[in-house]
Amino acid sequence: MEKQLPYSMAVLGLLLALGMSGAAFILGVQAKKAVSGQQSVSVKGLAEKNVQADTAEWTTTVSVTAPDFTQALANPSSSLFYEKWSIFTRYKA
Repeated sequence: MEKQLPYSMAVLGLLLALGMSGAAFILGVQAKKAVSGQQSVSVKGLAEKNVQADTAEWTTTVSVTAPDFTQALANPSSSLFYEKWSIFTRYKA
């Protein structure tokens, strides 16, 4: 009886490992099938439409050099960048 215990434990462990591996495989295949259905898009026909944008977002950076902060804020129009930017926006906007 003592000699059969390690043998039966090994068989039990092997069967348990095979069962868990099979369950993990089946679960993985089913999960992949479930997710793949959500990632596909079906389009039939050709539809194009020109749309004129009514809003735009521009991100810019302005740099002004002055001895202190109050002088930099006092006269931003003296900056070369500000002058070029105002000309650009006047003609492009």
